[in-house]
Amino acid sequence: MASEITKTVDKLGRIVLPKEIRKRMNIDTGTKILLCESDGKLTIEIITPKCKICGSPKNVNDALSLCETCITKVKQY
Repeated sequence: MASEITKTVDKLGRIVLPKEIRKRMNIDTGTKILLCESDGKLTIEIITPKCKICGSPKNVNDALSLCETCITKVKQY
């Protein structure tokens, strides 16, 4: 579902993502995003943390970048 919304950048360079887009894309406080500029276009992507060991995006500890399963396995060794 593509949509277009015009926003104005404030004097500090900020824009506000509309609530309906944040809700639809599961963007909440603390969500990490990646900004990419190419050929005069700005792309915003949501960064989904993945486990450094198994690559799973589920239950990833932000500080360790490991999922709970791999943390448990590492602790056993």
